[in-house]
Amino acid sequence: AIIRELSCNAHDSHVMAGNTDVPFQVHLPTQLEPFFSIRDFGTGLSDDEIRTIFAGIGISTKRDSNEVIGCFGIGSLSPYSMTDSFTVKSYKDGVCRTYSCYRDDERKPVVALLTELETDEANGLEVSLTVEGRVYEFSEEAEHVFRFWEGTIPEINNQNVVSVIEETRDNYVFKGDDFGLTPKWGSMVAIMGNIAYAIPDELDEFDTTGYLKFKLGELTFDTARENLAMDDKTKQAIKDKFQSVKDKLASEASQQIDQEPTAFKRAVLANSLNQGSLGKHIKADLTKYELPLASKEFTYFQRSYRSTDKGSSQRVPLGDNIEYYRHKDRMQTRIRSHLADQNRMTVVVLSDEQIKECLIDDDVLLDLDDLPKVVRSSYGTSGSTVK
Repeated sequence: AIIRELSCNAHDSHVMAGNTDVPFQVHLPTQLEPFFSIRDFGTGLSDDEIRTIFAGIGISTKRDSNEVIGCFGIGSLSPYSMTDSFTVKSYKDGVCRTYSCYRDDERKPVVALLTELETDEANGLEVSLTVEGRVYEFSEEAEHVFRFWEGTIPEINNQNVVSVIEETRDNYVFKGDDFGLTPKWGSMVAIMGNIAYAIPDELDEFDTTGYLKFKLGELTFDTARENLAMDDKTKQAIKDKFQSVKDKLASEASQQIDQEPTAFKRAVLANSLNQGSLGKHIKADLTKYELPLASKEFTYFQRSYRSTDKGSSQRVPLGDNIEYYRHKDRMQTRIRSHLADQNRMTVVVLSDEQIKECLIDDDVLLDLDDLPKVVRSSYGTSGSTVK
């Protein structure tokens, strides 16, 4: 909640300031710097606004707008869910004011001004709190909060978190203006205002992992912003969105595939969209994107759970965990050694003629010479060698 609410506030401030192209800074805790902070470059807040917003429950400046996310007036108080005190810095019109926000003896929020100094830093707000011992927890939650983020740019200090977010987004191989789908079995989420809400099973009409996008105000959610409120308005909006996406899946699939620059990339995407429950919903004939058969069979090596099998085929396999190599003689030992360290990997070996016939892109072809040589070790004193 802390990451989500403070990030939504930063987003809203950038929208109101017209600074959506400027990143806001997210500092996730580390072992050496065990604090969480968000520094935005939006409008900043005056002294009166700070005291009103950070000491008043349910006070919001955004209720009359569907351009910004916040509306309940509880986001600024979210740090109290984890700590009894935190720090706020407001940069406003050349002045930086630092405040301590804490609970009094009656557990009510209090704002105390600590310093007031001139500054040449840009307007904005920085909220920070100590969260020692929660490095992993904050990293994991940041991946969850920012996986669907758009409209503003979070600049995150943890590159591993950034990589996980990018990988998660890449899994949505089929994307439209208001949806994203993967070939994997799973459940759908509804995204509104950069926040993902689980769609209940009874309303989920797909059997795949994916998301549906809604405009601000289309759905109703609970006050904690954790779950959708299952009122008639929200149920109908979800039902209508599923139907809308279903109606355009086939045409959008063909359009997306046709935008790929090569026959190989078109075949790879078509194969992805035809997998699992995703292919069941698309209901489009994607066979026209299949690669041509090779005139002669080529060799492939496939690693299963404990063994490596050798086979031959005329149709090039597509999908995940497949490597394509240009044929070279006397490389079988290297291939088998390479696959011994893999799980469910397939190596396809093609001649120059087969590469042309099957329309394989040069940028996916690997060199067998790059596979490590198999080292022969000597045992005993007889001088004999074994692999």
